[in-house]
Amino acid sequence: MYIMAISCFVALQLWQFTNDAKGESSSELHAQVINLIGLKPEDISAPKKDTDFRTKNLVVLPNTTVAIQIGATPKHYHAKTNEIQFVIEGTGTEYLDGKVVQLKAGDLLIIPKGVSHGELTSGVKVLAIKTPPQSPDDTHVL
Repeated sequence: MYIMAISCFVALQLWQFTNDAKGESSSELHAQVINLIGLKPEDISAPKKDTDFRTKNLVVLPNTTVAIQIGATPKHYHAKTNEIQFVIEGTGTEYLDGKVVQLKAGDLLIIPKGVSHGELTSGVKVLAIKTPPQSPDDTHVL
């Protein structure tokens, strides 16, 4: 429960910060509770082709997206998008800026645009916050 509260707080603070900075508000955001820990992989999405990676957008705003993700990804970077990943559950390893780091529930990864990263193990569920939203052509596999 504590982890879910922190996840929601981080997401809402980022949403408020990005919209306050531009003097905007969004009528698209709806009050709700999403149990992130209770989501099973099959609740998130079908795996991406030839991987076990699954992702589902939970919040989509003009300046920010918030998604739940689980599964391994190849080393890659985003040229135009900053990413913040909060580990909800699981343990594993991530390639981050030339190093392999250990992950566990409660960890927060800060991934500025241009920094290489990739989930090396499949059992880690993260809340991924991207600002600005990632365009379909902004995943550059290494």
